Amino acid sequence: MPRISVLLPCRNCAATVEAALLSLTRQSVDMEILAIDDASQDGSVDRMLSLGLRNLRILPLDRHEGITRALQIGLQEASGEFIARMDADDISHPDRFSCQLAAIEAVNAHLCFCYYRDKNENTGRVVEWKNPDGELLSWRGLFDNVFGPHSGAIFRKKEIIELGGYATQFARAQDYDLWDRCLAAGYQFAYAPKILLERTTGASSITASDSQAQADFAALVSQRALGRAFPGISKEKLIALRWLMTGKGEKPTDLATVLEWSIEAASSFLSVKAQTVRPSLLWHDVTLQISKRLKKLTPSEVALARRTMISAACKSLRPRTMALACIAATRLQFV
Repeated sequence: MPRISVLLPCRNCAATVEAALLSLTRQSVDMEILAIDDASQDGSVDRMLSLGLRNLRILPLDRHEGITRALQIGLQEASGEFIARMDADDISHPDRFSCQLAAIEAVNAHLCFCYYRDKNENTGRVVEWKNPDGELLSWRGLFDNVFGPHSGAIFRKKEIIELGGYATQFARAQDYDLWDRCLAAGYQFAYAPKILLERTTGASSITASDSQAQADFAALVSQRALGRAFPGISKEKLIALRWLMTGKGEKPTDLATVLEWSIEAASSFLSVKAQTVRPSLLWHDVTLQISKRLKKLTPSEVALARRTMISAACKSLRPRTMALACIAATRLQFV
């Protein structure tokens, strides 16, 4: 049985898949490669077969099923203890899998992400991603997919199967859905602290080509996560809080009320996570995000926000809520 099964979904990727597969042959870990071909029409399968790779299994789909369904089929066919993800236009560094397995075993984690370098093929801009969230992951993950690159993930197959694998109702943001369910199940996340993956982003990428659907499905995951963190919260509050923390979605009309909600939500979150999240870090993050949103508001709206924060500090009997409100009010002086 191979140590790792690599899930590599393919859809009209003849131009890039050879380089992707050859980068996998340089790994030092025993593995199988499952290329799930989603009814390609550009000769992708022939290109893969021409490489003659012994550990490559091609799973051709009779019709276009989409990436989530393709991944679930691959997951069910995989025989490795660990599942690694990679896209057909990515390049893995030779030590990627060995570094990620070491990171998992060091803390007995359930899944691991690596840092990556992303090149935009339209602009030529290169961006390096490194895990910026640390202990705030459980907070920021309520609002957006900040966990790590899907194609740079490795996870334990058994535990992911126990969660049901990929949820096929999520045609987009299937990774955010899976990571959120992992977080809810108490799974531990690890990060290999070096760049181990080269990615390319362009007009043909899923995120770029269907950005609205991606955003809509991500919003559904965020609403579920927020509902779990704050039982009984209304959908109106969920949408408003997500806008305040990320700038995504519609701007709420009642700004003062939303600001009060955000302070109460952060205080409530800290009451549960005080052992794993330092209050000072969370306070800084919340007030920083509030400041970012308010920079786009009118002077009168900013003044209203300051009065709201001061009022919240005066009314609260909870020290954390009072402190958050005071810090937010102070920050707003400089917006």
